[in-house]
Amino acid sequence: MINNDSIIFLVYDNKTACGFIQLYFSYSSLAISPTIILNDLYIIKSHKRCGVATH
Repeated sequence: MINNDSIIFLVYDNKTACGFIQLYFSYSSLAISPTIILNDLYIIKSHKRCGVATH
């Protein structure tokens, strides 16, 4: 986070944080284009299988 090399999105249900995702930006020499790497995905147990990760 200090180097600004990733973005973190938080997921809220009402005013309660229920998950997050962390994305890193990179470059694919094979595809010759920028790419986004999903590094972390976390959903609290009470919200799993509710479609949070899909959204």
